[in-house]
Amino acid sequence: MLKGLLKTQKSFLAGCILTLCVSSSVYSQNRVDCANAKTQSEINACTQIEYQKVDKELNTLYKKIIPKLNESQKATLVQSQKRWIAFRDDYSRIYSLIYKGGTMATAAVIKCKTETTRARIIELKQLLDQIDL
Repeated sequence: MLKGLLKTQKSFLAGCILTLCVSSSVYSQNRVDCANAKTQSEINACTQIEYQKVDKELNTLYKKIIPKLNESQKATLVQSQKRWIAFRDDYSRIYSLIYKGGTMATAAVIKCKTETTRARIIELKQLLDQIDL
C-alpha cells in the first residue's frame, strides 16, 4: 500500500512540475519584446507566437472556403489539407536534423512551419478567388 501511495504522490508531483513549466513558458511568451529578442529562449518564444498568428490566419481562411464547396470539392480539400499538414511537418523537421543538438533547432523548425504556412495561405486565397468568380 505504501508503494502505491508513493507512486501516486510521484505522479502528482510530476504533473504539478509540468503544469508549472508550461504556465511559466506561456507567461514568459506574453512578456517577451519580440522586436528586441536576444536570447534563444526569447527567439523561440517569438517564433512560436508568429507561427500561431499565421496558423490562425490559415485556419480562418480554410473555414471561410469550406462552406462554399460542394461535398466532392469539400472532401478533396479536406484530404489535401491533411496531406499538406503532414508535408509541412515533415519538411520542417529537416531543420531539426540540420541543427541537431543546437540551440537554433527549435526556432528554425518553427520558422520553416511559419513560412510554409504563409505559402499555403497564398494558395488558399487563390482557391477562394476561383470559387468566388
